[in-house]
Amino acid sequence: MSFFLFIQQYSLNLSYESIICLKLLISFVFMNGIIFLKTCLLSERGDIMKKTLIIILISVFLTSSITLYYLWFNKEYTITFESNGGTEITSLTYKANETILFPDDPDLQNFEFAGWYMDEGLNNYFSSDKMPRRDITLYADYGSERLIYTLIEDEYAISYLANSPGAAVVIPKRHHGLLVTHIAQNAFVMQQIASITIPNTITSIGNNAFMSNVLSTLYIPNSVVTIGSNAFAMSSYLTEIIFQEESQLLEISDSTFMGCSLITTIEIPKSVTSIGSYAFAYAYQLSSLIFEDGSLIEEIGPFAFAMAQHLEEIVLPSGLLSIKEYAFSNLIQLTNVLIPNTVTNIGASAFVGTNALTAIYIPNSVTVVGSDAFSAVRMLPIIIYCGASELPSGWDASWNSSQGIVEWGTTNTSSE
Repeated sequence: MSFFLFIQQYSLNLSYESIICLKLLISFVFMNGIIFLKTCLLSERGDIMKKTLIIILISVFLTSSITLYYLWFNKEYTITFESNGGTEITSLTYKANETILFPDDPDLQNFEFAGWYMDEGLNNYFSSDKMPRRDITLYADYGSERLIYTLIEDEYAISYLANSPGAAVVIPKRHHGLLVTHIAQNAFVMQQIASITIPNTITSIGNNAFMSNVLSTLYIPNSVVTIGSNAFAMSSYLTEIIFQEESQLLEISDSTFMGCSLITTIEIPKSVTSIGSYAFAYAYQLSSLIFEDGSLIEEIGPFAFAMAQHLEEIVLPSGLLSIKEYAFSNLIQLTNVLIPNTVTNIGASAFVGTNALTAIYIPNSVTVVGSDAFSAVRMLPIIIYCGASELPSGWDASWNSSQGIVEWGTTNTSSE
């Protein structure tokens, strides 16, 4: 008997759904004139990648016919469970595509189990009941007890069941496999919670949602698009508000942070186009107001920063169109304001009570100035530099009621 073996290798783009074997480990056994071709299944990744398929061509010259046999060996894979502080879950072993029989959910005191994820950051939710063709580790997520879930189409809104003073509340990303995307109106109003963890699945925070709580630090993920009026109003212990980078927030609504008297710094995300009335009013300790580079802000509403008594400087971003009435009223330590040459409207009493302000430049773009716009009690008259060469027709007759010194047709490049 004589034979020869010819091996040729090809590269193919295949997914694991369409191919069972990545490599053939070959051995030949001769028994009673029969050739056995033995193969085994090797592991592969779950994503589409280039695999190698080895094609075996055997040409055999014999005086009699032979039978060729091949055998497949299916590999087993392991699921490891990381309970993240909950009760330990024993690992499971399955063959690829077998149905997974999940164990009981892990227990964690004061929390409810909210699902398994395929990454430590809890971003890739595991929803399959079939074993993938690889070993995996699953990570547990939890939400606080006593949360109430309301189904809205195929998403959940949450609220809180009962008063638990000083509670640290954690909102899960999912409930029964569906995303938690909304914090309901009045969800935690006057609940005196000390901290809140908001996941990056939340897109809206309802009116009065956290009004009159004892939060000290607030982290708002970049998934949040809308925040309702009074959402964090009267949170008198709040000292820090952090908006995640690349925020998608469109508007800071009326009275959103009104009465948050201990806030010292606020950076307005560039995505925000308007700030509502009383949004940061009575933020007595606010000393730093920053607009993120590339700001899209167009309007600052009535009383938006009224009584922010520690603000000394305000640099308003280019693109701003309107400063409404009383927007920066009673800022008694304000000494410098830079108004961009995109502003067209300055409302009545917009800067009333800015007693320390000694000079301001109004660019030529401003066509409307309301009454008493810069009125205040000052030791010396304010100097008002105006880009316009003469009084525009849209300026109120009493716009300069405090009898500031006006210089027409001037340029102030520092405000551009």
